[in-house]
Amino acid sequence: MRHKWQLLAVLCLLAATYGRLNAQALKTTLAPKAPVSTTLAAPVHPRPGALTSIAKLDLLLVKASAPNATQTDVEQAVNGIFKDTGADPNMLGISSVRNQIVSAELAYHNQHHSPITEDRVVSAVNNLSTTWGLPSYTHTSASEVHKLHMALVFAFPQFLTTDPNTRASVKPQNGKKTLVRAEMSPLETTLMFSTLVQQKLSNPEYQMTPEEFSTVTATRKTDAPEPKLQNRTAELNATLRSKGIISRLPDLLTQADKTISDLSISGGAR
Repeated sequence: MRHKWQLLAVLCLLAATYGRLNAQALKTTLAPKAPVSTTLAAPVHPRPGALTSIAKLDLLLVKASAPNATQTDVEQAVNGIFKDTGADPNMLGISSVRNQIVSAELAYHNQHHSPITEDRVVSAVNNLSTTWGLPSYTHTSASEVHKLHMALVFAFPQFLTTDPNTRASVKPQNGKKTLVRAEMSPLETTLMFSTLVQQKLSNPEYQMTPEEFSTVTATRKTDAPEPKLQNRTAELNATLRSKGIISRLPDLLTQADKTISDLSISGGAR
């Protein structure tokens, strides 16, 4: 267990890796009368008191994304994401990543940073997986990222269902009601990416190749039996250990900077 949480702390270097949500609690929120797997698959969080922690972080994120947010407000929100994993926001490497996210978010507030789309999260996760030579089920797709984005609305309702600049409620797009924005701030992008990394590490709902995900999604729209998912957590952790990834701090720091760039958090100035 100690090794697992050390691994998660190191992964924070890749973009403030956010702690996992409580699947059972979200199951009731998402669909009280239906299995969560048939609607929006909820991320998982094993620690007691997690929902209280998430609610507090939701408020920090709202404050940090307000038009009048200060640098301190944004720093506290990013630190909140770090701390939930047990990582020290001031640790070597993490502080550099944090500062890039903070600068990008403040620039976004002043229209000096372009909005970021979900496809940047897809690219960042897939590039990370390819660079480290990880199994194909650590790759993602646009559909899977959007599914996670929708699921996170129920964990962060104040932050994810209001516009970060105007605080106005999200309006229907193309005549269809939507719960999430098509374009994201650097802060929202960080939350999306880091949560997906966590899900790939531990949640069978997200431990699927893009092809498997499409098949499972299509099956759930029929009357066919619920697909049996594979829990690949142990296998993935063994792969990470065998490759010695968590012991190569310089490589991790280099990858962190590349991932921040892939997400368009750095280099997104306009």
